[in-house]
Amino acid sequence: MNIEDLLRETLADMADDETPPHPSRFLVTRPVRRPPWLALAAAVAIVVLVAGSTYAVRGLTSQDAPPRPAVVPSPASEPRTVPLAKVWPDAVHTVPRKLPNGLTFTPEVFLDADTLLARTGPAQKPRYWAYELDGFRARELFTFTAPPATDYTSGVTFGEGRLVWYTVSWGAIKGALDLWTVPATGGRVTKVTTIRQNMKYGDLDALTIQNGSVIYSRRNPGGIYQVPLTGGDPAPLPSSLPGLHLLEWPWAGIAHAEWPARNQHIVNMLTGEKRDITALQGDRWICSPTWCMQTRGQFDPVAIVKRDGTSRREVFGPSLLTGPPTNDRFIILTKSKGGTYRLALHDITTGDTGDLGITGTLGTTAASRIQKQTMLNGGTQNLYTYPLKGKQIVVNLTAIK
Repeated sequence: MNIEDLLRETLADMADDETPPHPSRFLVTRPVRRPPWLALAAAVAIVVLVAGSTYAVRGLTSQDAPPRPAVVPSPASEPRTVPLAKVWPDAVHTVPRKLPNGLTFTPEVFLDADTLLARTGPAQKPRYWAYELDGFRARELFTFTAPPATDYTSGVTFGEGRLVWYTVSWGAIKGALDLWTVPATGGRVTKVTTIRQNMKYGDLDALTIQNGSVIYSRRNPGGIYQVPLTGGDPAPLPSSLPGLHLLEWPWAGIAHAEWPARNQHIVNMLTGEKRDITALQGDRWICSPTWCMQTRGQFDPVAIVKRDGTSRREVFGPSLLTGPPTNDRFIILTKSKGGTYRLALHDITTGDTGDLGITGTLGTTAASRIQKQTMLNGGTQNLYTYPLKGKQIVVNLTAIK
């Protein structure tokens, strides 16, 4: 077992429920399992928070980059924050933890601006519901019966009117990963394909639905593949190269000897355009297609800058579980003062910041649990959710303009 597997299984054992956290918070183009930086970050963050240390996890490396052009960074500032729902009233919803029928549910994706896809039940036989936010009405769409020996059922990806997810079988048939699909309106579930692999929670590191096909990348050994939603054998994407990993469609990261640096150079799978961060200086960067962040310590400012070195500024409060900006714009900030903290959702593109309504004491087990519950995983997703005071907050990220 390699270190990534060990970290993943350790975190799963520490989870509050019987299934591991969703690989991402689910949408059209998103990481379908936690990327390797996140597994390591989560493990380190738990240690750091409990110990009360001031060290943060760092990300992307650019050791051989030429000096950055002269840029005068703005002084580190603490973004003005107001409650999340007041910043983005059309995007933020407070919902009960249970459906009207009494079943506890997990929000999966937004099917439209006013309807959630909700999941209830165990991984072996989950039920999926259309949950209307206007009136909190639920309508069952379908029930999925997983194959025998299934140990894991992933979160759902939504696109082109279809839902896609995967299951992983372990034990006697170790490593069988099955892709499934169903219309977003409900109906008959069909298998798309079976992939042979050897990761307990599946080695797909990103998945999207494009032009009638499922497109995904493999963690080991990399590469981007496609398979028709109607079924068939996976085939490499014509523009794919060995070692490529999907970041946010159509962008893919070019593999690097040090995995935290795999987003240093990216390529557009449709046009062939390439971007790098050679204009940036420093030893650790975490990047999305447009933006890069450099985190230092938990109480130190985080630098935010475009890949070309422009639009540089600093804000206080990086989250310990920091990945690339989600949807190329959103990050979670931790505002610490006097041993306590507050969490906020920050929009890099506009500078708007919404307070999540969560406070706590640093150096506690509860702090590490809350960090895990409120993190963003990078990639593309239309739903962000976290528990608050006996309710669930769900944010339609695509409704934020």
